[in-house]
Order: sequence, then C-alpha cells, then structure tokens
Amino acid sequence: MSTNEDVRIPAISGERVTFTFNGEMVVANAHQSLAAALWAAGYRQLGTSRSKAEPRGLFCGDGWCGNCFVVVDGRHRVRACSTRVREGMRVEMQLGDPDLG
Repeated sequence: MSTNEDVRIPAISGERVTFTFNGEMVVANAHQSLAAALWAAGYRQLGTSRSKAEPRGLFCGDGWCGNCFVVVDGRHRVRACSTRVREGMRVEMQLGDPDLG
C-alpha cells in the first residue's frame, strides 16, 4: 500500500440496518460485524476490563481475545468482532464481568 492511498472507511451503501449502542442509534451496512459497524460509527470503547475497570475495545478482530465483549439484547459476553449486526438489536458496553449470582 502506498502512503498516498485513501484508507478511509467507505460510506454506508447497500442494505442498511439500525441498532442502538448505549441508547444511541447507529446505522450500519447489513452484512457488517458489530465491531466494524461500531468502529465506522466512531465508537472505540466497547466496555471495561473486569479487574481494573480500564477501557476495552477492538483488538484482534478475529474472535480470540475477548477484548470486544459487549451486551446484546441482554446477553453478556458477546464478541462484537464475530457477531453480525441485526435490525433493532440493543447493544451496550460490557462493564467488567456480568453478575452471575
């Protein structure tokens, strides 16, 4: 890749879906991963770490690290990088580990 190549994320085209992230509406390409849609919308923090409550976000992008865990429709520890966006899904930051008690 040359240093002059345009590497910006392209505009949304084709079929679109809408979902919410922390209560805010997000518009995405229908076939994007949740992580890609959130990144394109400008979101970098997806949650916090369990031990130190430090910001977490997209890291490996391949489903291995668990750094992109979010809450989807009330279900905790969903990997944003390997989950496809769906119309109307409710997504929230995963703040630490869920209370399993």
